[in-house]
Amino acid sequence: MLIYRFDADLVFFNCDHFRERVNKKIREAQVPVEWVLIDAGPVNVIDYTALQKLRELRKELNDQGILLVFSDLKHALAHFFRRQWIKDKTAKTDDLFYPTVKSALHAFEHRKASGS
Repeated sequence: MLIYRFDADLVFFNCDHFRERVNKKIREAQVPVEWVLIDAGPVNVIDYTALQKLRELRKELNDQGILLVFSDLKHALAHFFRRQWIKDKTAKTDDLFYPTVKSALHAFEHRKASGS
């Protein structure tokens, strides 16, 4: 699991930078990455452009066999994710959002242990 914390809001002028940083961290990882966990605690604002870029990143990672998940996402922002991503029939939104980094780590470890 790769844990990435972005200490800024995600908006049109920095969402490409965010995406590039995540992809760079995946390339630099010493072991294959199965999950990318975005610690969204510092994020207070996500605009429409950033949501679209995150959807693209999620699909790109999914095509590589990597699951993109989020922790500490503020309730108001989670609503936008679910509304935007619910259109994608392959998205299991309950599996994408965790209340804390620790709960996401437990879910990852549980899936590894169960082989799913």
